[in-house]
Amino acid sequence: HRVIEGDALLEKGLDLARTLAGRSPTALQALDALLASAASGASFEDQLALERREQLACFDSAEARAAFEAFLARRKR
Repeated sequence: HRVIEGDALLEKGLDLARTLAGRSPTALQALDALLASAASGASFEDQLALERREQLACFDSAEARAAFEAFLARRKR
């Protein structure tokens, strides 16, 4: 959390939007689901189960496979 002065708010908001736009959509969707679940009062056990499902979905995504393949390709150079 941070406090942003009014005259810098638009610039900082756009910076944050650019940062988020460069992140994995799958991971952002998982984060959104986890935050919504926590805010709704999910139990600790339910929250852990959701976190496990979301992590598995992220690791099993096309994005993750592409990133892993790119990592391996860089290591081979």
